[in-house]
Amino acid sequence: MSVTKTDIVNAALIRLGANRVNSIDDNNPRARIMKDLYEIIRKRILEEHRWSFATGRSELTKSGTTPDFGYTYYYVLPSDYLYIQSDANGYLYEIEGSLLLSNENLVQVKYTKDETSPSKFSANFVKAFFLELAMEACYAITESHILVASLRAEKDMVLPMAKSISSQQDDSDIEVEIPDFIDSRF
Repeated sequence: MSVTKTDIVNAALIRLGANRVNSIDDNNPRARIMKDLYEIIRKRILEEHRWSFATGRSELTKSGTTPDFGYTYYYVLPSDYLYIQSDANGYLYEIEGSLLLSNENLVQVKYTKDETSPSKFSANFVKAFFLELAMEACYAITESHILVASLRAEKDMVLPMAKSISSQQDDSDIEVEIPDFIDSRF
């Protein structure tokens, strides 16, 4: 069974002790609050970490225009771009709006995608997401400062673990140093 937006919203509502909704688009106060917060929180959590399920690679296309100064080329960032994780060649660049400026003739990037499909979210991301959603909606739905604090503490434990598990999917930033004695001959 794949996860839906409504599943994530209902997990947050259950954590608040509130009634579930049939759809995130329901016309009731709980659904409207959750719908108002859903996209904001999803993007914020995606931007906080290099989630393996939201990582993409792209060879960027040159724009039809060029910068007035400072760089030679404009490149168009992917439509689902949130931020650059790394570039393939270690070149200098700047981001201006939806464009990347560079002096390189070819630009390849690894980036965090604005992943919108809940079925692609990792289970740990879903948990961190619904806890954050519950925490942000808590006072509006329950009027409980105590529950807000409890959710914040729980989220502060879950989010680092979710980030750690996601990070274990990518070892590209790990440098292994091989001791000299392994390469030596006796």
